[in-house]
Amino acid sequence: MYTWGYIKENVLSKLNLSEEAANQQGFLSRFPYLANEAMTQICSSIKPKETFFIIEVLDKEQAWKNLTNEFNIYVGQHIQSEEDVEDSEFNEAFWEKWRSLHFTYEPITLPDDFISFCDDKIEYKGYYDSVFSEVGDEKLQYYGYNQIICKDIGIYKVPYNARWFFFTKDLENNFVLPVPADILDAITSYIVSQCFKIDDEAKSAIYRNEYEMFLARIDDTTFKSQRTLTISGGW
Repeated sequence: MYTWGYIKENVLSKLNLSEEAANQQGFLSRFPYLANEAMTQICSSIKPKETFFIIEVLDKEQAWKNLTNEFNIYVGQHIQSEEDVEDSEFNEAFWEKWRSLHFTYEPITLPDDFISFCDDKIEYKGYYDSVFSEVGDEKLQYYGYNQIICKDIGIYKVPYNARWFFFTKDLENNFVLPVPADILDAITSYIVSQCFKIDDEAKSAIYRNEYEMFLARIDDTTFKSQRTLTISGGW
């Protein structure tokens, strides 16, 4: 696995600059932003991270009763909003937990690393079910580009395509990046091409072509199914 320090050193070697010189020219601070640009391009078109968003969906009125009881707050049976309540008993811990809950027939937003929905089926398990089962529009619907609306209470397992990682300016050099090496190799060339783009179009084009070559070699295989197909009848 590559570290952030390794990626930086690789970029600097292709730029033929020291870290100090790259910092003086304003390149170093741009590395995380350029890396995120390339990451979005790669994840949206070639090799996303396939993951799951597992959520528990509740009935809103019942959840309000349960949570007010948990915090020993009595305000009647009607749900209230933060703007409407002045009672000091409604502390930040209560509202923080309330905001973290998901309810039926309300839009539920997927995590920040969301890129797109994938072709795999959403799975659902009711409170009296022992296993998950695949479901369709009888249980939920897609809403907007990154939201779903669930129709029944229970646990939903939502597959989606995600970013592998989001780069920030405060990354330590020894931080191991949880990203496939073929993607990081491509990102390195993209950063170099963008840095050269300002003053040297020829070199920028060279590394842009290198970036395109890395993209073509990225392994875009997805998860392998462990299921087996058995045909009866002596075939």
